[in-house]
Amino acid sequence: MTPLTPKRDESLHSSPQINLLMKTPMQELIEKLKEERSKLQALNERVMVLTLDYAIADAEQMLEKEKEVMSQVYADGGDWDEVPQPRFENYYNETFNTQEK
Repeated sequence: MTPLTPKRDESLHSSPQINLLMKTPMQELIEKLKEERSKLQALNERVMVLTLDYAIADAEQMLEKEKEVMSQVYADGGDWDEVPQPRFENYYNETFNTQEK
């Protein structure tokens, strides 16, 4: 009897769009907070749900600041000196899906 081996999904490894699956640290945090909020909501923990609502709102407001910091790091990494960098904007938007679905 031959052992079963899981099939590798080649589409994930060969696709140039693999970066679309990435999330920024803030996006990951927001996702985790929303998961916890759903669990607490199911348990009717109203005070905790409200607290998480505030935390989620604060984290969502930090997304733009996170993007600005990433942009500055990108600019500091090269010799661009005050040259607009649409490449970063394109990279960020293609890599980190910033639109809620």
